Amino acid sequence: MYDVTIVGGGIMGSSLAWAHITLTNVKNVLLIEKNSDLAMVNSHPLSNAETLHDGATETNMTLPYARRMRYAAHLMATFLEKYAPNAFRKVRKMVVGIGEDEIKLLEERYREFKPYYPSLVFLRGNEIAVYEPAVMEGRKNPNEIAAILENPIAFDSAGVIV
Repeated sequence: MYDVTIVGGGIMGSSLAWAHITLTNVKNVLLIEKNSDLAMVNSHPLSNAETLHDGATETNMTLPYARRMRYAAHLMATFLEKYAPNAFRKVRKMVVGIGEDEIKLLEERYREFKPYYPSLVFLRGNEIAVYEPAVMEGRKNPNEIAAILENPIAFDSAGVIV
């Protein structure tokens, strides 16, 4: 006998199962998934641009909100690493600013966020090409562009963190 039955083991179904087991008194959860592993269709990492946003490069998030998102993203990533390791992949994230005003905003954001997101790196001009060469192709003035990059080290050839 189950207290809760969830049909579909994508990100939402998996999240609901985890939340019920971890955050409520519900202990008997049945998760039904028709595929051989969790998150193999819409939630598969190759079908979904990004599901987890930890706030580091999301310019629409304030620092307090981003920190809450980082906590939630960490919980989800921990769950997926344990129960569905093929359901996600970690990739680097970058936010780019072009022009003096946007660069100034990125500099301010970097100073504010860096203590809470130690993997952030501030890049100027041609430093960006090391990670994203296409962003710099054909750019006449590399001093008019900057970026904040999250997690810039230890990637394999597909851009996946190792």
